[in-house]
Amino acid sequence: MTLQNILVPFQNIETGVQAFNTATLLAKHFKVHLNVVHIRQKFPLPAGYYYPIAGTYFQESMNAETAGAGRLANELKTKYEELCEQRGIARTGMGNHDESLGTTASWDDLYSNYSFAFAREARLADLAVVARTKGTPSTDNSAMIEELIFQSARPVLIDTAAGPIAEFPKTVVVAWDGGREAARALSAIIPMLKEAETVFVSSIGELEPAAALPERAAAFLRLHGIHALPNHPSVRKGQSREERFLEHAENRDADMIVMGAYSHSRWREVILGGFTKFMLHHANTPIVMAH
Repeated sequence: MTLQNILVPFQNIETGVQAFNTATLLAKHFKVHLNVVHIRQKFPLPAGYYYPIAGTYFQESMNAETAGAGRLANELKTKYEELCEQRGIARTGMGNHDESLGTTASWDDLYSNYSFAFAREARLADLAVVARTKGTPSTDNSAMIEELIFQSARPVLIDTAAGPIAEFPKTVVVAWDGGREAARALSAIIPMLKEAETVFVSSIGELEPAAALPERAAAFLRLHGIHALPNHPSVRKGQSREERFLEHAENRDADMIVMGAYSHSRWREVILGGFTKFMLHHANTPIVMAH
């Protein structure tokens, strides 16, 4: 089990460059391929398009949108090429990657509904790396992250507003509740956990009666040669599980958090909030999520 292909969405300079830098750190460590993808959004024809006046107006609007999308795509591709040159990354197709080449990268420019299409592209990657925008995430960026988590069946590393990862994560904290999402996240990211110095498997509060304890999860990781330690941080009065976990990760000087995402209904998370939503909005540590 190893990483061979990392997907990097590249929709704007800010988040694209940050995600690329983080993905490059991982790719150089494992000598793997970066699949950098830009998606130009399709513009659907509106109702009434075929009426003469409306048709002319909408055609002009679509032409302007298409031209703008083309300029942005060219600008981003130029930036991608600059980044590859600066970091000594060979540009070649995914099928041509060979470990002897070191880290390689390819650029794909696609047309689609972009939040959904990234998830489709990620299904042939071992990991997707995205950057969270500073402050309140944009609607487009949030939709892309959510669709990657829900629809790709792959782990997603969300780099935070604190900036790109400066060095390979040495201390990792795993949020463990014994559920299937946590299990998927744990197993999917084993190649990275093997490279860490210490992995804390942490359960906040009480687990479900039938759930495997963090001691069992840590023992499983040790079978893979990972230095894993179980933790049972207690929740203080007036403190939520989410707040306690984030505090625990900070106290452990975590370089990365690993967790299952959306163990409850996504609509419940949207309306009432939840562990996933809290971590996406408040964590300043890179997070790997899987659903």
